[in-house]
Amino acid sequence: MRWESLALVAGTIALAMWALADATRTAPALPKEGARHFMFEISRPGEKSEVQSFDSGALLGRSPQCHIVFHDVTVSKEHARLIVDGARALVEDLQSTNGTLVNDRAIEGPTVLKPGDRIAVGPNIIWFLGEAQ
Repeated sequence: MRWESLALVAGTIALAMWALADATRTAPALPKEGARHFMFEISRPGEKSEVQSFDSGALLGRSPQCHIVFHDVTVSKEHARLIVDGARALVEDLQSTNGTLVNDRAIEGPTVLKPGDRIAVGPNIIWFLGEAQ
């Protein structure tokens, strides 16, 4: 009986630590005062395109905790990240299985984006539109 209780307590603590670590890792950053907003057009196969604005970055992937969710098996749970760093926007692949492309080239690390750049996450396309007016 005591071993079972100890195992139950240890399992509960491990689950709580995992949930806390997961929640802090995927939580959106708070917007910075005076932050710049960057616009992205998101195009999923068979769906209408949508335009979104970000001022503190965004997590891209298949997980429901991502800011931009793609329902596609070729996309990793946490595939890539859009980063807003002052006056510039970047994209970074998060060691995804199938990689992230910018203008049809696989990226190795954080890559600075220019207006008109095309980001491919599986069959999904994200166009970087530049700074919001």
